[in-house]
This record gives sequence, structure tokens and C-alpha cells, in this order.
Amino acid sequence: MSSLFTLLRDLFFINLIVNIWQRAKPPKTFSWQTLLYLSIFSAVMSFLARTDYVKDALAALGWLFLTLSVAWALGGRKFRVPFFDIDIQPGPWVSGALYSIFIAASFPDLPNSVPWVIWPLISSAIASTTSFLKPGPALTVPKPSTRQNLLLVILANALLSCWIAFNFTIRDWLAEYPSIANGDFSRSTFVNEITLPGVQRQQQVSRGVAILNVAGDILTERLDGRAWSETERFLLNLDSEMTQIQQQTQARLEEVNENSLWQLRATVPPGTQYTVLMQALWQGPSSYRNGFYLTRACNVTRVASLINRQLPPGTIATQVRCGPISDPIENVPPPPPANTPAA
Repeated sequence: MSSLFTLLRDLFFINLIVNIWQRAKPPKTFSWQTLLYLSIFSAVMSFLARTDYVKDALAALGWLFLTLSVAWALGGRKFRVPFFDIDIQPGPWVSGALYSIFIAASFPDLPNSVPWVIWPLISSAIASTTSFLKPGPALTVPKPSTRQNLLLVILANALLSCWIAFNFTIRDWLAEYPSIANGDFSRSTFVNEITLPGVQRQQQVSRGVAILNVAGDILTERLDGRAWSETERFLLNLDSEMTQIQQQTQARLEEVNENSLWQLRATVPPGTQYTVLMQALWQGPSSYRNGFYLTRACNVTRVASLINRQLPPGTIATQVRCGPISDPIENVPPPPPANTPAA
């Protein structure tokens, strides 16, 4: 009885496998389904392989078969874009995306912008291959009218790749030089700020704000609670002291290329009773004709005593209080004369 049950079970599974194969088998040997099955077979063999070289080779073949299969399956299919009233063939674009992903996975050290930049170029190359093939398959020379269309497609995709590359270039610039985003791009011929309805524009914060914040903290650490005699020596040598403060500020900030394009300057304006006016001057590219800068005033005053400071009795101490940072001010001022604090 058990043998009969086993026989019936085996016949059932064999019949099930046969039915599945009858439905899934390629209509003919040379078809996109065959390439799809080859890609699946290569992926399985790559998973089972123990040698890294064999594993990578089988994975590459599987991805190649998958790309060709998708291109073949979607070949000739079109869909219309409603707003532009044009027809687009998705096959080359999908295949180009798969091949770009394969390149990015094969070369992990490449910049993340490379797959996006080469995607239109690969897609145009895939779309052009059908013009050089005829049934058989066999190679053929495209007709003159077809050559013109091929040239337009290749040039259009090359232009699209250039714009994608330019987008990543702008992204990298803003990552290393974030203060550029504070400029006015209304008259730019190639950069346009897009604002969505109902979405408020996010105001970019200049890196000069971070510089003046850190510089104010360092100035407070240097003078607050110190003996007034030390503060007077500091103010007499303000230019050299600010050079050290700028170096310390750069060390505390996140390291980006923009840091070297900021200059930190400080003056004691006449009649301000020891007010240190710090200025962060932008020396890089800007939409302002003569650049811009930000200011922060720190009041340095004399007090009788401070808590948690071990000073001799009767010693006059220093108190530092820094105010808010100004908005960007156009036209960078010339270097001031030597600083001389008020008496």
C-alpha cells in the first residue's frame, strides 16, 4: 500500500513539473525567455560556486543574460508621454539601468555619480543596436534616414549625460562650499531654484555663522574670568591673537574645502569701550559683486570678581558676552588699521 502511495505521489510531482515546464518553456530556442533562464541558472551556479573567480564570472554572465533578456522582451514596446506628446521605448532605458547597476556593483570604488552619468549613453547604445541587425540575425548597414535618427538619439542622450554630470558637480560644490547657496541665482543661466507650491523655501545658513559661533566660544574661553591685565595684553596684540583663534576655529570645524576661503578678522571700534567686533569675510565665489561678510560683537567688561576663578583678592576680572550674528553684509571692508583699544 505504501509503495502504491509513493508511486502516485511521484507521478503527481512529475506531472506537475511537466505542466510547469510546458507553460514556461521558451516558444523557441532563440528567444528572450531562454536568456532569462540562462541568467537564473548562472545566478544559482554563482551562489553554489566556492571559488571567488568562478562566482564573479557566473554572476557577470547572469547579469549580462538578464540585461539582454529585458532588452529583447521590451524591444518594440512604446508608451506615450501625455504632456510632451512623444513616444518612448522603455526597453533600452531599463536595460541601460541594469547594466549601469552591474558596472556600479563590479567597481565599488567608482563615484556614485558614474552609473547615473553613463546610463543615457548605454541606453542609446542599446537602442542603436537594433538598427544594425536584421532577421537571421545578421549585421546590416542602417539606411540614411535611420542614421540621422541614430545621430539625434546619441547626441540627445550625450547632452542628458552632461546635464546629469553637471548636477552632481553642483552637488559636490555645495557639499564642499555650502556658502555658495546663500547667493542670488535669479540671473543665472544654468541654475534655477525650484520651489514647490505650499513648500516654504529653506533659508541656507552661511558657514560664516558656524565660524563666528566657534570663534566667540574660543574668545570667551580665553578671556572670561581672566585677570584684566591679561585681557589688556590680549587686546593690544589683537591681530596676532586673532590669527591663533582662526587656526583653533578651523581645527574645531568640520573639514571642508570652504574653510580656507574664510578670513576671520577682529577690531575694537573707537568709543565702544572694549567691544571686540569679529568679522567673518567670505573670499570665495559669490553673487555679490564685492563679496560679503558677517559680524558678531563681543562686549569685554571689567568686573570685581567672578565665581569659580582663583584670582588674588582685589584683582579686576574680565567678563565676555557675545551678541547675535548679523545677516550677510555686502561689500567686504578693507583691512582696518592696527587695533588700539580705548583707554
